Amino acid sequence: MIYSMTMTTSSFRLGPEFTPAAVRKLMIYTLCMSIGSVFFNPFFTQIFGIPGPQEWFSLSWWGLQHYLLWQPFTYLFIHPIGYGGIGFSYFIGLIFNLYILWVMGSEICQRINEKSFTRFYLICGIISGIAILFFMPVIGQYAVLTGPVSSIIAILIIWAFLNPEQELLLFFLLPVKAKWLSLGILGVALLVSISGLQFISFFHYFFGAVSGYLYGLIIWGIHSPFPFMYKTELAIIRASQKVRQQILRKKSTSKSKVVNIQTGEPDDDEAFVDSILEKISKYGESSLSFSERKRMKAISEKKSKY
Repeated sequence: MIYSMTMTTSSFRLGPEFTPAAVRKLMIYTLCMSIGSVFFNPFFTQIFGIPGPQEWFSLSWWGLQHYLLWQPFTYLFIHPIGYGGIGFSYFIGLIFNLYILWVMGSEICQRINEKSFTRFYLICGIISGIAILFFMPVIGQYAVLTGPVSSIIAILIIWAFLNPEQELLLFFLLPVKAKWLSLGILGVALLVSISGLQFISFFHYFFGAVSGYLYGLIIWGIHSPFPFMYKTELAIIRASQKVRQQILRKKSTSKSKVVNIQTGEPDDDEAFVDSILEKISKYGESSLSFSERKRMKAISEKKSKY
């Protein structure tokens, strides 16, 4: 077990002093949907003989084929029951995921911001879930995806990158730096999964780590604490910035340019204004069409804002 403990002169606690609203909401949604689906699922499957909430809100090919398009989002809030039904291990797994979300998620949330953290949590989980779905036919294993494992792993990676030198107590005894502990946990999880040929679990951890790492690097500019990765990370950041600039340039171009009917080439605002002024000088203002007048008005209003 891993413990992040804080000692003060008057108190001892196992979590953060302040819990951001975004983290609190994610915890409440996960707890309510997980417990609710477990409670109501038997009524649908055993009494009515139809799929229950676990099938509705988990992510599966069956669900997407039946147009349950919310599943890539809702599966993050459903903790799996397992073949043996609900038991002690169910609550241990649920509590552990909520604890990681509470402790590490709260710190990330405070250092970034609540909206960005929520977006990060959902995007990493959704991307990982969809990626696992598309790998199922490749590996020949099909399963129903439930739980926020991928998002929790993404949180673990980002938290370790933000606090690489912070020491945690492993089993209350061994102080281990966060950067090594996160790699150790991920490595053990991947090794256990692959050794048992549990490829679905393997991809849960793998895509969670990769999505968290790339999101933190590209969106937030958070580097890993390992110097040998800096050149590669810098290349990734530069490539992502170029792509982003091209997208923004295309957006601004589409807003500020229209296609010239005669040449088929885009006309920017300055060229358009010059051509209109030349037309007015030759034929007078009455020669302008309705669309030309409308665009001139729009350009005038846009320039007045600056």
